[in-house]
Amino acid sequence: MHWLSWTLAAALATEPSAANESPASVDPPVAPVPIAATPTSAPSPRPPEEPSFKRKTAYGLLLGGAAATLGFVWVGGMIGAAYRDSKNWRDRDVGTTVAIPFAGPFIAARRDGLPVGEKVAFAALGLQQWAAVAVMMAGGIGVSEHRKYERHYGIEHRPDKSTILGLTVAGLAGLTMSYGMTVGFSTGDRRAGGPYGRQFLVPFVGGFMAAPHAPNNRVAVAAMTSSAVQIASAAAATTGIALAVRRKRLDDRLTVTPSVGREHAFVSATLRF
Repeated sequence: MHWLSWTLAAALATEPSAANESPASVDPPVAPVPIAATPTSAPSPRPPEEPSFKRKTAYGLLLGGAAATLGFVWVGGMIGAAYRDSKNWRDRDVGTTVAIPFAGPFIAARRDGLPVGEKVAFAALGLQQWAAVAVMMAGGIGVSEHRKYERHYGIEHRPDKSTILGLTVAGLAGLTMSYGMTVGFSTGDRRAGGPYGRQFLVPFVGGFMAAPHAPNNRVAVAAMTSSAVQIASAAAATTGIALAVRRKRLDDRLTVTPSVGREHAFVSATLRF
């Protein structure tokens, strides 16, 4: 029995005790590592594409289309005024209709009792008005594309001397001629003491004021045309002067210095902001 008790005591002595375990032997819990989400940047705006038309072409289409549109609308107004001066009620009705821009010529061309030649002429006038508007819109789209392109890439154009001179001279000449014709056309009525001649002499707006007192519709349209030409001429001259001031400002910011050596020559440009 002694050997059995000794064996059990040795076995109990070699068993690890849970109470004697060190707390340092237990691994601490591992905290989860947070993963930061990388923010996605917004896509950069797409740069504007190269314009469809050249710069001069776009401005030429815009200005030419605008001038053609005004011209064909004016032709419709003058034709309508001539028809309204007629004593025939049907002609007066046709004159009122054809003077409506863009739609009036087509409506007048469908009137019964008109000669075929007049119907064709009215339809052609309507087509010319719409074609002029289409050219003006194409030029406007081209100018808008050029402005976006130049604004994006920081391009700045110097106005041409020929453009400045042409606008200024044409504006001053048109203003002088239109007001001179105004004075000449209003002389007879002014001598007679009529209100048409006195109001017609007011610059820029005199034609619109005198139109209700005109002896007939054609004279009324001519009076309003004179005032419109005065306004357009003044705008052209003012634009030319403004472009000249802008060109001078750009020239003051840019300094060009040529340098010539024995074997080379170069130009140094300095732009002041």
